[in-house]
Amino acid sequence: MAKLRVSGLFPLVDEAIIVATSTEKLQVVEKLEPAVHKILFINDEIHQNSEVAAHYPQVVIVGRKHPVRHDESLVGSVPYFASIPEINDFITKQYV
Repeated sequence: MAKLRVSGLFPLVDEAIIVATSTEKLQVVEKLEPAVHKILFINDEIHQNSEVAAHYPQVVIVGRKHPVRHDESLVGSVPYFASIPEINDFITKQYV
């Protein structure tokens, strides 16, 4: 939650949900009904982002480059950024 506050994005969201595992992330996205609600999914795990994108193409996914496990060959169509301020800039320019 602290990262969301620091990013400057906190005032733009109605609800923030933080979970630990890939399974939980998919369950939360499903419960939020992505066909009905606009969902922004920010995450640093490429495989989890790919899984969410495969199941829920209407979810807006933005990746944060993992400092150790980032592999550009696996990124696909998800935009990835090195820092929270870069993510903030992207989201505010694209979606606000």
